[in-house]
Formats: sequence, structure tokens, C-alpha cells
Amino acid sequence: MLQQVLQQILQRVPGLLVIALIPFTLLAPSYCPVFFAGYYSFLNLVLLYTSIRTAAGSCIAWIMSVRHSKTDWDSYSSGFVANARYSGLLSSDTMGTHHEITHWIIIPNYKEEINNLRDSLAVLASHDEAGGTYNICLAMEASEEFASDKAKALTREFTRSFQKIIYTVHPSNMPNEMRGKSSNLAWAARYLAGIIPASSSSTTLLTILDADTCLASDYFKSISVKYSGTPFSRRNLQLYTPFSIFDRNSSSVPALVRVLDIAWSAAQLAYLMPGYPFTPALSAYSVPFELAREIGFWDCHWAAMAEDMHMTFKIIVATRGRVQVQQIYSPASQCNIVGRTNSAWSGVKAKTVQLKRHNWGGSLEFSGVFSVLLVKLLGLKDKHAHVVG
Repeated sequence: MLQQVLQQILQRVPGLLVIALIPFTLLAPSYCPVFFAGYYSFLNLVLLYTSIRTAAGSCIAWIMSVRHSKTDWDSYSSGFVANARYSGLLSSDTMGTHHEITHWIIIPNYKEEINNLRDSLAVLASHDEAGGTYNICLAMEASEEFASDKAKALTREFTRSFQKIIYTVHPSNMPNEMRGKSSNLAWAARYLAGIIPASSSSTTLLTILDADTCLASDYFKSISVKYSGTPFSRRNLQLYTPFSIFDRNSSSVPALVRVLDIAWSAAQLAYLMPGYPFTPALSAYSVPFELAREIGFWDCHWAAMAEDMHMTFKIIVATRGRVQVQQIYSPASQCNIVGRTNSAWSGVKAKTVQLKRHNWGGSLEFSGVFSVLLVKLLGLKDKHAHVVG
């Protein structure tokens, strides 16, 4: 209860700070010039550091992506296992092969064009491993008219392309639940928990993809190798995340939308700077099935609006900070947001709504993280918290 109250207070702090900057910038230069000069210098240092981080991250992303795309993952796996066993990190009875890893790819969507979904599924179906290790779950919403018909058409079309392709329909107006991507994922993941055999749960990875997101085959190969090569004691402490680029329709959207999405990609690349301690999952990511199950899957309440970042922080808290977030240098190819019509104004309006949602989600995560820290500092316990290990 205390944490919820703190969250409701703290989620208003970012907005209040922005409002407070207005009188500060008008009055501070005259009434406290030394303090204002110090603040202004600090702000410029932060901007300089951010620019350096972004430039370094962009260079690293380019170099590592090229190297990643040329990696022979079968050979890499053999060398990785040999070195680990030689170092005593692995023994022959605690190591499976990366070919044994099963992928369940959940694609939550709401009122998405069927051609967008078809294109994303076609890219996945083109991978060599699709028929043997890829399982697709189209997470539909009951509030979308004809959602089941769309899902049925796609499952019929791609039934021979994957090991399995199914769909779930998230009911609308569920009690104590906020509609959105996170609650849709929670519904789909809980359904999968009922059909994934217990014997294969430890070799199953869940990958979350937006409807417009395409991943190359080397993404799945690399996480299979990394996951299978991790000792069992640490396997469920992994989180894999690619970085996003918006290139699928960039030539057909307004310049302002394109620039804003490039800035979004650059902000994500800034996390790739060497030595930077934290990389949140954004949009597309993979998590071990057993880890997701142990923490109660995705949250369905209002604080989970920024589903990807919220899941990252939830895992960090549940594992007491022991989770290892692994950056995968295989970019997630995504579409720029488009409006209801082909006009530039419609595209900019759609981007404005998206930015508003992102900012609100960021504010909720800000309040969530600091409320957890305050509760810990006060020595209180959250009876609803999930702790792994």
C-alpha cells in the first residue's frame, strides 16, 4: 500500500520539475546567477556526455553488427563450450547443445494491418531453423473486431512454416487489469505455460516482437548458443535484447517522424558504450521461460504501460540485481509509425500520440523504481513481490 502511494506521488515529479524550470529560467539569472551558471554548465556537460555515449554506441553497434552477422554460430558454440569446460565452468552433464533450444515468439498486436503481420511472419519463416525450433503465438485482443478471423487466416497460411503457430485472444474488461500490451502478453504467456511440456521448460526462450518487427536468423542462433552455454545455476538470470532501427518504411513517412525515430534509435545505442552498467529491453527482447514464470509473467496493472522497461525492472528486482542483460548485436528492423491517412499531418499526429504514451510510461517507471528503492530503504517488505533464487 505504501509503495502504491509513493508511486502515485513520484509519477508526478518529472512533470513538476519541467514546470518548475519555467520560473527558474526566468528568475535565476537575475537573483542567483552563480547557481544558474553552475546548473547551466552541468546541463551542458550532461549533453556532451550523452553525445559522446551516442557516438560511441553507434560506432560499436556498426562494428559489432558486422562481426555478429559473419559469425559461424555452430563453430562459436563448439569453441565456447570447449573453453568453458577447460575452465571448469561447465561439465559434460550440465551442457546441452544450442540445437535443443526451443523458441516461443509472442507477437502482441491490436488493429495491425494483416500485411504487416504477414511480412513479419514471412521473414521469420525464411530462417533455416523456423520449422524445427520456432513456435509462434499471435496475441490478439478480443476488443478488435474480426481479430480471430485475422489470426486464423495467418495460422492457416504459415502452418507449415514453423514448428507450431497458434493464437490467443485476450478478453476485454478483465477485472483489476489495464488494457494494453503488457496484459495481452500476460494472457498469452499464461496460456503457453499450460501447453509447454515440463520437460522442455528449461530449454525454452520467450521472445517478444511487435507486429512490425523483423529479426534476422543470427539473433535466434546467438541467443540459443549463449543460453545453452550458460551454467544451469545462471541460465535463468539472462535477458537478451537487440537494438532497434527504423528502416522498413522510412522513405514513406514525414521527415519529422523519421528524425524523431532516428533520435530514439540513437538514444538506445547510447547504452552500448563500453562500461555502461545498464541496458533496458526496448520493444523486442528474449527472456527464459522459467524466469518469466517464476516472477509471475508480465504485470497487468496501470504501472506496466511501458511494458518492456517495466519487465526489465521487474526482473532486476526479482533477481536482486543478479540478472545479466546481454546485448545482441543483431538489429531489430522496425517500421516508423504511420497515421490513419497518407498526409504528413496524420503521421506527425500519430507520432505525437506515441511520444505522449512513451513519456507517460517513462514517468510511471521512474515512480516505480524509486518507490521500490524507498520501500527497501525504509525496511518494509512488499508481500506481492516475486523473488528469484
